[in-house]
Amino acid sequence: MASGAHPLEQQEPPPRLQIYSTSSAGVSPFWKEKYERDAKKYWDVFYKRHQDRFFKDRHYLDKEWGCYFSAAERQVILEVGCGVGNTIFPLVATYPEIFVYACDFSPRAIELVKTHKDFKETSVSAFVCDLTVDDLSKQIPPSSVDIITMIFVLSAVSPEKMPVVLQNVRKVLKPNGCVLFRDYANGDLAQERFTCKDQMISDNFYVRGDGTRAYYFADEFLTNLFKENGFDVQELDICCKQVENRSRELVMNRRWIQAVFHIADGAKSSSCIETAQEAAFLDQENVKPEVKKNVLDRVVNNSEIDISEGVAADMFGISPSSDNEIININLRDWTFKINVLSKEYQHTCRSTGLMLWESARFMASVLAANPTIVARKKVLELGCGCGGICSMVATKSCDLVVATDGDEYALELLTKNIKSNLKLPFLAKLTTKRLEWGNRDHIEASKGSE
Repeated sequence: MASGAHPLEQQEPPPRLQIYSTSSAGVSPFWKEKYERDAKKYWDVFYKRHQDRFFKDRHYLDKEWGCYFSAAERQVILEVGCGVGNTIFPLVATYPEIFVYACDFSPRAIELVKTHKDFKETSVSAFVCDLTVDDLSKQIPPSSVDIITMIFVLSAVSPEKMPVVLQNVRKVLKPNGCVLFRDYANGDLAQERFTCKDQMISDNFYVRGDGTRAYYFADEFLTNLFKENGFDVQELDICCKQVENRSRELVMNRRWIQAVFHIADGAKSSSCIETAQEAAFLDQENVKPEVKKNVLDRVVNNSEIDISEGVAADMFGISPSSDNEIININLRDWTFKINVLSKEYQHTCRSTGLMLWESARFMASVLAANPTIVARKKVLELGCGCGGICSMVATKSCDLVVATDGDEYALELLTKNIKSNLKLPFLAKLTTKRLEWGNRDHIEASKGSE
């Protein structure tokens, strides 16, 4: 053996303990049924908690689909799953002559739309409607809508009920109208994160931690779904962007699908000149539209993009100004200002340790009210994430606290939170360690924190 070489066994990573099974059975039938039955409730709670602060206004519609809108005529728009109006109000501001029907199955979301400072009944009609159950034509005259927008909404519907939604909206669309569609694509970062957990309801369909659900579309599935329900594909793109957060050395591969559909056998809607030229080119080349060509099904790849450059806002309506926010917590004698990942990013962040969970608040309140639980003891907190409020509260009566987490970025933020919230002598009692499940070296290092 050449000098300087090491035996194979010395080059292997540290042995890991198998604590949890690697198999993922997904969501049980009981929970699948519950998530379906209570879908409206989960979204209503979502809007109760976040109000209009979660999603940012979507100003990209004019940039992406401006050729479908007209400033000279009073077009009728239907915004499906309008939420709190992040699409409605930018559209009305850009095209003052349009009239918008806005529906959502969350009563709280519709209430927030109606109380928005820019809401006017002469421009917007907002109403509660569950498109998987309610007949849309009872609220909107049949064949009266020029444009339907479906922006990150169909993904929240179970795949079995998606045909019902499409048949429902088709009733109110004009023969020459169109559907503007943008939603999650198969292979997105968030989907990859879900597959590592027991959050799969069915193929490409997952539940988030707050009970809301998300489907990740493949282009073929989406095309067939619309065609089987009376639509033809006019445009379809799979868009990919590599978003980099250089401050945390995070690279996030984001994928979404963007498309335009029109009623089959109906006159095509007014479209971009570019689209017409592309269609003519295909006809000249005698290429069938079903064949995937770059002009109709292109993948947009952008790398080395910093999140601060506005990419997140273009993609998902997320404000790029700051990826962190401060949460104020008051517990008896304690007042904390905890730096966590902003709500805008929490649906798709790579680490749950970058959030502050309600369970941590509850446990911290218990410790604050009952300091004798840890009095004169050595405390190890597992998976404390970036908040560390339980560990900080424990320092008041314990001898030593070791706050641990397996994610290095969560641990980095945890250290900053501890230093900004604790003072001596409490600060001297608390130390942080990286502790990844099953890593023997991390375990031994944590044991040595005496």
